[in-house]
Amino acid sequence: NIEIPRTVIANTLIPNAAITGPSIKNSILLVTSGLALTLDSNEIKAVIGHEFSHAVNKDPLILFIFSSIEYLTRVYILWMLKWPLDLIYFIFSITALFFTAKFLEARADLESAYRLKNNRELSNALIKIGFHRIFYERFKSYRFQRWIGWDPHPPLYFRVLRLEKLDLNWKPKSLLLHSAKDCISNFISTIIT
Repeated sequence: NIEIPRTVIANTLIPNAAITGPSIKNSILLVTSGLALTLDSNEIKAVIGHEFSHAVNKDPLILFIFSSIEYLTRVYILWMLKWPLDLIYFIFSITALFFTAKFLEARADLESAYRLKNNRELSNALIKIGFHRIFYERFKSYRFQRWIGWDPHPPLYFRVLRLEKLDLNWKPKSLLLHSAKDCISNFISTIIT
């Protein structure tokens, strides 16, 4: 029962999908032709379910607000910081912003799996879309880099393993809190092991 947003097809071989907008009514769904060539129809449905989760939960708006707060704090409150404190603050705040965005991505994975009652399709889609990343994520140093990198997506190995272990008969009360806990615990285990 979700209103279908305006959809744009980008004619590129890169398999990807994204959604933007402050609400589902004002969203634009972008799907590349590469996604249609790479995935089967159920996998595409799972990826679009992931993107719809972002729109329904207003994730683009949340990230816009967080990034605006960071920018305004840096420019209007902490403008007097001198070198190297200004650089340290910038690196720390942007890293924290992207790490927080990983919680939203992890929640969208879970929500897609629970709503569609299928965790395998999104897992398979992620493997097909990012097989080269998973290859490199075998190495601990690359995993750590993916966790602290300026990318809103958690490492693919984490997302795939999490989806494959998912019990669709048990749903946590808060998908966001559960996702944040999973991201933080996996990040810590990446550092420790």
